[in-house]
Amino acid sequence: MSGALRTPLCDLLGCEAPVVQTAMGWVAGSSLVAATCNAGGFGFLAGVTIPADRIEAEILHVKELTGDKPFGLNFHMFQPNAQQLLDLAVKHKLRAVSYGRGPDAKVIGRLRDAGIVCMPTVGALKHAQKAIELGANVITIQGGEGGGHTGGVSTTVLLPQVVDAVQVPVVAAGGFYDGRGLLAALAYGAQGIAMGTRFLMTRDSGVPEVTLARYIAATDASKIAVSYLVDGMPQRMIPNEYLAMLQKASPLKRLRIAIRLARQWKAQTGMTSAHALKVLWQGMRDDAGGLAQTVMAANAPMLLQRSMVEGHPDEGVMSADRPARLLRGGDCRYRGPSHRPPACVGYHHLEEIRSVSEQFHTHTHDNGVAEVILDRPPVNALNAAGWRALAAEIAQLGDRPEVRVVVIRGEGRGFCAGVDIKELAADPGLIVAVNEGNYATFKAVHLNKVPVIAAVHGFVLGGGIGICGAADIVIAAEDASFGLPEVDRGAMGGAAHLQRMFGVQKTRYLFFTGEMISAAEALRLGAIERVVPRDALRDAALAIAAKIAAKSPAMIRIAKEALTGIEDGDLEAKYRWEQGFTLQAYLSPDSAETRSAFVDKRDAKF
Repeated sequence: MSGALRTPLCDLLGCEAPVVQTAMGWVAGSSLVAATCNAGGFGFLAGVTIPADRIEAEILHVKELTGDKPFGLNFHMFQPNAQQLLDLAVKHKLRAVSYGRGPDAKVIGRLRDAGIVCMPTVGALKHAQKAIELGANVITIQGGEGGGHTGGVSTTVLLPQVVDAVQVPVVAAGGFYDGRGLLAALAYGAQGIAMGTRFLMTRDSGVPEVTLARYIAATDASKIAVSYLVDGMPQRMIPNEYLAMLQKASPLKRLRIAIRLARQWKAQTGMTSAHALKVLWQGMRDDAGGLAQTVMAANAPMLLQRSMVEGHPDEGVMSADRPARLLRGGDCRYRGPSHRPPACVGYHHLEEIRSVSEQFHTHTHDNGVAEVILDRPPVNALNAAGWRALAAEIAQLGDRPEVRVVVIRGEGRGFCAGVDIKELAADPGLIVAVNEGNYATFKAVHLNKVPVIAAVHGFVLGGGIGICGAADIVIAAEDASFGLPEVDRGAMGGAAHLQRMFGVQKTRYLFFTGEMISAAEALRLGAIERVVPRDALRDAALAIAAKIAAKSPAMIRIAKEALTGIEDGDLEAKYRWEQGFTLQAYLSPDSAETRSAFVDKRDAKF
């Protein structure tokens, strides 16, 4: 796995990619967890639904299948064997545990003392804050798009709320199913994503074919809706005959069903009557209106068993993320070489992530200097996914305490030619995604916690100007030339960053005419720090970076924040203003003509 998308979460969990497989009841057994870990992700065993007399064997089986790779265990404190799971997690030195709101500070303290990462799943900001107060050191947020028990706040609202409010790594869940979602989550500030339905639809999940067929047939996302009928709590599920029956059933009939399923669950788990009464009392004490929910608590696991184990999807429930309709069988099932482990989801989507990250790569030196090298031949014009990935990479580098300075440079003929015009010509609808990626990248550079040095050569165009205009220091090779030919490409944007380098008059002249300006002239105008021979560019940039890195990292970070704060105006707001005109420009026929002319290598006709 390329380091380009490696986040601190990977180091914490001991995995290659910031992708977590959730502990789906009856689904997340040793086979799926092992396949996930072998594919580079991090898997959780579903301790809630694995029988007490088999759970240790499942833990040992994962260790055997993976060669002792790190993995996690999920549990709930209301389980009769909750203490057994806690003891096993400590005994076998599992890397992490996941849970709801059950454990108290004492339990979490014991796990933390054993070196176990505690990462609860929450659906609200206040729950995240409470979990951290109790000792959690990673938070998984699940937005309303998530499958199974879910909250009412959408992922895109909840995620930035929690990221901005806490100081621990945040994992995003709810609506994610591919590499694009991972990149979006990283751009929001998360350090990884957690997926359930995506992993459920693999051969390693063991879910019966008849049940998987129902998932594939769920083509209308609007019908993968939330219902309270199963256990009194909001659950997102694929509609089926059983749910339709519950909707028509009287309250008395639903109560009788709940009692019957509760008895089955009690017998299956070995729960004593005393423990059942304790759980009932605890539920009533935590929520005076929660009696019905407590009585119906066994509905979900028993009905999931009917679908996920016994192969009767019409008689159980099928939890699903809202985008389940996008997970077609042909896309999910493993098709790779026989030498690969069978976690098709891991390889299918980690390969997608690799292809995105290959547009650049990162190298961190022992002195705390990190190099981000743009490397997308022939001209380092990144596509939409590449810009999103670059933003996430630059942002996370600044969050890493061992990184003191970031240097961005390019391979090949030039530093950066901006966006991939050919991609936009083929699919103009990508303009929104490109805008988002550009904005996030320039913001990640400008507001980074450490100094960012741009070391440029050859052509510096479009997005390349955005990076330079957002950077703290620009070093240029003698052959470098700067320009913003947006008018000639049918777009807007970048002038805010160009104006941060040059004065208003020069910025407007360059923008209106599309002309280039040499490195020597840029140096004369004070737009860049220095000019060096082409073959000395990298060494010059690293020498400056090393000089800064040798100073107090705390003082440098304070200085970066202070210097950013005294600048005139809001660079990000100015760029957002410009981007609005990019969308306006794209609606005009002239914009389409300029893009077509560029791709066809001809003069535009107006």
